[in-house]
Amino acid sequence: MGPCFAIPRTATTSFEMMVAPFVPSSYGWLAQLIYSLVFFTLAFLFAQHPEKLSKVLGRFMGPLLLVLIAVLFIACLIHGIGTPANPMGDYSTNQIARGFLDGYQTMDLLAALYFGIVISANIRAQQVDDESQVQKETAYAGLGTGVLLIVIYGALSYVGVVSGAIATIDPTKDTGATVLTNLTSSLFGTFGTAFLGIVFVIACLNVCTGLIGTCATYFHTRFRTVAGRTLSYRTWQVIFTVFSFIVSNAGLSAIIKVSVPVLSALYPIAIVLVLLTLTHKSLGARFPRVYFWTVLLVGIASFATCISSLVAVFGGSIGWLDAALAMLPLQQYQLGWVVPAILGVAIGIADAPRR
Repeated sequence: MGPCFAIPRTATTSFEMMVAPFVPSSYGWLAQLIYSLVFFTLAFLFAQHPEKLSKVLGRFMGPLLLVLIAVLFIACLIHGIGTPANPMGDYSTNQIARGFLDGYQTMDLLAALYFGIVISANIRAQQVDDESQVQKETAYAGLGTGVLLIVIYGALSYVGVVSGAIATIDPTKDTGATVLTNLTSSLFGTFGTAFLGIVFVIACLNVCTGLIGTCATYFHTRFRTVAGRTLSYRTWQVIFTVFSFIVSNAGLSAIIKVSVPVLSALYPIAIVLVLLTLTHKSLGARFPRVYFWTVLLVGIASFATCISSLVAVFGGSIGWLDAALAMLPLQQYQLGWVVPAILGVAIGIADAPRR
């Protein structure tokens, strides 16, 4: 996920926010090529000493982004932009299901599976040895994060709704980045657009640096030798930087279009794992096979959906697979994994000896 989607998207998103509004569309491809080259060169250099960048930027980038979102939200309330535009594109119908699926693109839940481990490790590093206390502190952190995410995405949703009354939006071309840029330009002028772009560039650069280092560390640890050759940590950094640079030049819309099917395979599994973990005492602890069956059935349904969607992205179709998926309840909303999840729980309960 990192090199294929997350890392390239840091470059494309920051380009859409910072450079695209000030460059003629006819030179967009050249501007993106030059920008991504500079962006990934800086990211690679910073990745050699990521702790310095994180210490400097990590302390104020998060609060600054929250302040910017708050300012945009308040400005929208004060200016009274007008009646929201009618839903369009994919949001013309089934808005709740569409919003749920588009939430996959945040990758928040996938990141949470990793950051939960990081948070609990940091809590233990503070000399907290009682495991129940570690779990409690981790739960508090997760609860606080969840509340903040609800507030932040709620504010951004409102901003997105009213932005349609400002400028014409083409749902086939415009992304969230362009919508946010157009709104900022209308409210605060060129200076506001430039300032927002600078903040996003710095934030995305920080994220990109961390992801390059994280991916390189993982692959250097797990795959020290490839095809008989020893690959160093820096070599892996170069590989991921160059690969992400190439992918990023496909553009934000293209990356999102391809990433959606892949995320539709991974997210349902992550969702059921979280739900099973939250109900572990009453379900998983008594019926251990629930995990196996639920993840298995959800995995089959979601990966089949992923394959079908990926083929459709490139203009093709697999008749028998599409017909089989159409038999799943809720598949018309891309939620065909829900019933397999329920069935997996039922089979797991029947299969596991009661404890």
